Parts: sequence; structure tokens; C-alpha cells
Amino acid sequence: MRKIVFHCQCEDRVNSDFRRISYMFISQPLRTVVQYIGCSSVVVSFPHGNAVQDNRAYIQSCPSVISNLKTAVQNNTPSNVYKASTGSYIPPLLHPVKAPRNCKQAQNATYAVTKTQRLSQDSIYNLLEIAYDLDTFVHHISVYPNLAVVCGSTDILKRINLSLLVSPTQNPALISYDTTFCLGDLYVSVLIFRMVLFSSAPFIPGLFFIHNSKTTAVHREFFDTARQLLPNLESTNIPIITDREGGIVNAISQSLSTAQHVLGWNHLLQDAKRYVKAHGCEVDNVQDTVRNLLLCESQEMYEAALEDKSSEWPESFKAYFTKSVDPVVKEKLG
Repeated sequence: MRKIVFHCQCEDRVNSDFRRISYMFISQPLRTVVQYIGCSSVVVSFPHGNAVQDNRAYIQSCPSVISNLKTAVQNNTPSNVYKASTGSYIPPLLHPVKAPRNCKQAQNATYAVTKTQRLSQDSIYNLLEIAYDLDTFVHHISVYPNLAVVCGSTDILKRINLSLLVSPTQNPALISYDTTFCLGDLYVSVLIFRMVLFSSAPFIPGLFFIHNSKTTAVHREFFDTARQLLPNLESTNIPIITDREGGIVNAISQSLSTAQHVLGWNHLLQDAKRYVKAHGCEVDNVQDTVRNLLLCESQEMYEAALEDKSSEWPESFKAYFTKSVDPVVKEKLG
């Protein structure tokens, strides 16, 4: 261990000396104690590393803590690893250095481990290498003008394609497609099939779509690929359920024009609630009211119930429902 002592009362000189010593530490990493003797008013504190604020003293974790985190995150999520690491007893005096600082530190350990496992630093090259190794899972890749990756188990797709021809009257099969996840700059959409051949009728993910845009062209690229992987998809009477996202609706109308496309209720109910709140309409339990209308067993029952309920609505909400909701109900929801 070595000790460096320097004395200076000029702010520019202090910064210059600190910079010179920092370079020396990088080029010759030895255990060093730095003692500054001089005017304390010229010393300016600064955040450690990538930190933005300097409101907390930085305490370095023990190397064994970092090593244990890197080992643990290979088999568990960062949040669970952080909870398990902080759940064990650690003496209070040693807690700052013997326990993970926060969940972000566990996430950083995951990034470090993942980085060492990459085939290269080129993400597109890594993607292509994985596709060649998993040719029964990755079915389509395009990188320009939009990134689009379609993947799914071939064995599961064969069973789904066969099951598309069979849909009992009771407990019928269903297909749903939705942009479920947002992972950084990418989206993950999932095509889910209700496997009614089994008594429990489980919902099975058939295809996963990784994309960086939500346009009609991108979703059409997915459905064109899905139509090739599931030839019975276009001729089946099994309804395909999606939300009201314009890109998805247009893509299905172009790629699967003969399919029975049905919209889910969630967005419709949320839009109705949002309109009531934004325009100050006095409609009690608007979501329950609209849901009860959608539960009518026939169009005649729906129209009779709508006529009865709409007589109690304000004119503004009645006009909104007639223009924006009623046509969608009759075309895609009923």
C-alpha cells in the first residue's frame, strides 16, 4: 500500500492534480490512500461512476458479493436474487459492504453475465447464429426497414394446425393475438391458441413476434408468416380475437380476409369510461352498463336493451355511443 499527500490552495491546480492521480491509478492499480492537505473550499465533490446525483456516499461492495450475484442470476431473476441476498442475516456494521446495494446491482450482474455469453457484440449476427442453431424455432427474420422475428415450436404449431379443423360447439376453440410485452425498444406479440382437444382447454402460446414497430406492414409480415406455418388458419371458422389497434386490425383484413376477426372488449370499455370522465357525462357505472349490452344473446335483444338504456344517457354520450361504439359492436363484437 502506498500513500500520496499533496497540498494545494488553487482550485484549478487541485482538479489538475486529481486528474493526474486518477490516470496514475488506472495505469498502475495499487492500493493507495490519498490525503489532501489544503483549503477545503476548493474541493468539489462529484458523483461516483454513472451516478447523476451526489447525495449519497458511495460504498464499494465486497468482491465476493458481486461474484455471488453473478452466479445466482444465472438461475433466477434479479429481483428474486436481491430479495434472497438481503433476506439472510448480516451484521449491521457489515451490511453496506456484504449485502447488495439495490436491485439495480443485481440487474447489472445479469448484464455482465449475459455479455460474456454473447457470441459477439453484434446483435444482428447473434440473432442469425441463434436462428441457424434453432431452425425448428425461429421461422422468419427481417432486419430492414423494420426488425421482425417470428418464432415458435414446430411441434406445437403442427398440433395447433391440426386442431384448427376441430372446434366443438361447446367450449369452442379461440385464437388471440396481442402485443403483450414491451422490452426496451422492442415489442413482443403473442399468438395464443385455446387447445380444446384437452379437457382442461389450456391456452398455448403458438407464435412469438418480436418487432420494433406497430404498423400495419409489420403486423402483416407476421400474419403472412403465420399463414404459411398454419395453413388451416385461413380456412378455419375459429374466431381470431385482438384489440382495436389499427395496425393489427388492418393487417388481419389484408392477410386473413376470410378469417372471423373479433375484437376484445377491454379497449372499448376503457374508451367509454375515458369519454365519460373527459366530458363530464353523468353515466353511472358506464363500464358495467356497456358490458351488459355486450352480453346480450342476440342483436334484437341488444338493440332493445340499448334503446332502454340510452333514454337515460346525456345526449353527448348517446351521440358518442351511436357513432363510435354501436357500429363496432355490430360488426366486430357481437
